[in-house]
Amino acid sequence: MYLQGKISIDLRDTGIKLLPPKNFFGGVANLLTKQSWSTPYQQETFKLMAVAQAVNKILRDSNIDDVIRIAIGQTVVYEDFESAPNDFELAMQKLQREIKVGLDLGFLEKFDLIFQHNDGLLNYIIDFDIYREHEKDRSPIEARFTAVSSELKKEPDETQDEYVERTKEYFSCQEAFDQFRTQAETNFEQFLNKIAEPFKGEFVDEVKIETQLRVVKKEKSVLINSSMPDMGYGSEFYGFDPTYDLYYLTYWHNRLGLQDLIMSDFYYVDPSGDVLGQVTGEGWSSENFNQFDSLPQSDTGSADIDITDANSAGGGWLDSVGDFSGGDFGGDTDSSCGSSCGSSCGGCGGGE
Repeated sequence: MYLQGKISIDLRDTGIKLLPPKNFFGGVANLLTKQSWSTPYQQETFKLMAVAQAVNKILRDSNIDDVIRIAIGQTVVYEDFESAPNDFELAMQKLQREIKVGLDLGFLEKFDLIFQHNDGLLNYIIDFDIYREHEKDRSPIEARFTAVSSELKKEPDETQDEYVERTKEYFSCQEAFDQFRTQAETNFEQFLNKIAEPFKGEFVDEVKIETQLRVVKKEKSVLINSSMPDMGYGSEFYGFDPTYDLYYLTYWHNRLGLQDLIMSDFYYVDPSGDVLGQVTGEGWSSENFNQFDSLPQSDTGSADIDITDANSAGGGWLDSVGDFSGGDFGGDTDSSCGSSCGSSCGGCGGGE
């Protein structure tokens, strides 16, 4: 069992005003535009980086500052799995080093920000994609949230017997299991609403939120380290530790069966996240999971809320969000990249 959600934010025709990007975001904008605002592409680049700066500020205000990946288009600017907090300065330092050896950032089609956050109950991977252009049925900002249980994480020094003993309370009876599940779902929904709320006030009147509770197909959830597909970027569980964070997926169905627990209202998926079916009504017991070793692919894509890259034009939203202003929207009050930017990245630029 794990949770997945998506927040979609449409900025077209909002008329919002932006502060020029500064610190890390201003430095990237200057690199991409060679510090010129003369063309529409260059102006859009500064606007997009100002929006990215605003997204980062909203997340940081919610104490989410552990960046694990920053990418510009197909170029990975920064990737970190050491849980270094507030690491935009580290990202800028890495960017500087790569520029000195000839890095070309190319065309800014999409800015990708991925964070990790643990609130004690759930461990989240938060993937924000900000598109320059997007398909007509998609939003210019989309965020995917994947969360696994922090309470069911295996500790490095824990034996299997010790782990089972520590976690057995969550599966002791139907009431305990339902309470555990409900608490996780409620926490997840509250977390997404907390993240979405500032966007409603700053960006648009309405932000779309979708959530799903998912269970990995039984035959694939055993020996997850060997059966799980690529854990790299783009995989369902990118950013998680398969040995500890995902350990509980290896015995989930067995624990349900030991206490004859029933589970309903969830999406049954394969390890890559493809939805195989939706379980409603009376729910499934262990026997049901045993029967459904093979399920047909869903006839519609409506159940699958995964994000796909948007490469076709049709947005034009950067043109409609207004010009830069002297207000505080998108402002970044700290000095995230400190004095490390230097002349090699064109300075922190924009708002400095």
